[in-house]
Amino acid sequence: MAVLFGLSGLLEDRSEPYGPGLGAVLQIDADVADFDDGGDCDGGDRVRFAYISPLCGHCRVMLPESGAAAATLPVMLLSADEPEEVREYLDGQEISLPLVTGPDVFDANSVPGPPYAVVTTGSGVVLSHGGSNRPEQLASLLADAGSWLRGPNRPIGPLWADIAELGTKIKEIA
Repeated sequence: MAVLFGLSGLLEDRSEPYGPGLGAVLQIDADVADFDDGGDCDGGDRVRFAYISPLCGHCRVMLPESGAAAATLPVMLLSADEPEEVREYLDGQEISLPLVTGPDVFDANSVPGPPYAVVTTGSGVVLSHGGSNRPEQLASLLADAGSWLRGPNRPIGPLWADIAELGTKIKEIA
């Protein structure tokens, strides 16, 4: 019946998750630690990555949120568009944040499209991720990052040795 109405895509198996895996290291062509400049930010060793595009209407609406968030934690923008085009777009929005561009920035982490946000530790370990077209979604991602660190299902291993202090900081913030 679904095929008759052109809805065959509804029958496809969509069990494959999108976005970077929790506990994985975010794949970008930049050193995440370079974006925590040790200034006034008190992000508790967290970094927020915002995937954007100049053609995205939701991105235009959410860019001021990214600028405001940069006062409390480092924020990096990622885009698959040409660097000059993205910088011109950001200048028009009066946003001056670190930017990484490249044709594979979305695909490298299975990001479905903009706007999308990823919260990591200062060393790039993914704590939370998801669509980010409303301020409430960004707040939820930050809260999820803290609760996941405290939760019983977090991975155990050497990767977590370097973020034990982060868990304590996030508990204090949350």
